[in-house]
Amino acid sequence: MQVAARSGMIDLHETSRHGAARTREYGMDIGWRVVSTGATIAATFLTTKAVTAGWKAVTGHEPPVDEDDPDVEWWEVIAFTVVSGALLGLARHLALRGATKWYGGPVGKRIDQV
Repeated sequence: MQVAARSGMIDLHETSRHGAARTREYGMDIGWRVVSTGATIAATFLTTKAVTAGWKAVTGHEPPVDEDDPDVEWWEVIAFTVVSGALLGLARHLALRGATKWYGGPVGKRIDQV
């Protein structure tokens, strides 16, 4: 199928094949998807456990997870949100960095193939 454009005719099938090639190059590295997903899940799980244990050790009670609990102060919710969010973001970043060093990163972004 072809459509007219200002510079001439454009083959939509060729454009479609080109788009599929880019998807295959950048988005279909199944090994990288498995490794990065596993690293992210592991980092999230371990960080959540560490933040919960640390919160209990510092404050002496459970983290504020129920926003309807009348015993939870607003400053406590904000502090827990900031601390846990920052630590989860850092853990995810470090886990993906480590996974990239171990696996080599996604195929489309590997420096050794350029």
